[in-house]
Amino acid sequence: MEITRIEGAELFELDGQPALEVVENYMTQPLINATGQPTRIMTLGNKDDGDRFAPATPDDYTNRLILTANRASKSVLLFEPDFSVGDYVQLMANDPALMLSEARRGAQIAHQATQSSGDRPFLRLYIDCAGRASVMSGTTDEEAGIVLDELTSDPVPLLGFYSGVEIAPVRGRSRPLDWTGVLTTLIETT
Repeated sequence: MEITRIEGAELFELDGQPALEVVENYMTQPLINATGQPTRIMTLGNKDDGDRFAPATPDDYTNRLILTANRASKSVLLFEPDFSVGDYVQLMANDPALMLSEARRGAQIAHQATQSSGDRPFLRLYIDCAGRASVMSGTTDEEAGIVLDELTSDPVPLLGFYSGVEIAPVRGRSRPLDWTGVLTTLIETT
């Protein structure tokens, strides 16, 4: 869908139609309840590099969390104000199983990379979106716990915390991210 009207983080139109109506047309329930709270976690994903219709992985998208909606203006409020008129987005729902498997895979890759590189890591830092916590994402396993389990045999200390926005390099530049877990390894250089 093309963003056709947006002001800051408030999205008014997708494909020339009221954004809230467009989003709810894809859902089986209203986006927000009577108090304005989301009924489920939804994001808008922007695949802003290459052919937007080509096969993709989670790494190809910048997602923006839909925080709430305004029934009067038929708009939705995003967590970040960085989408623009003319950007193409798609409605995305969280996939708890994929989130957990990607966390496991990322921790395994980080562990293997330091084992084979000969570098001297001295600290790992895991910044996890608070929305990925099991109480928010609806998983039975804690995603941060999976990362910790994968790195238990690693002698490198691990520090982690939950955040509202994560920052990581995506397609060659640092970007604020929503609904992301970022694992960083700090390496001692001589």
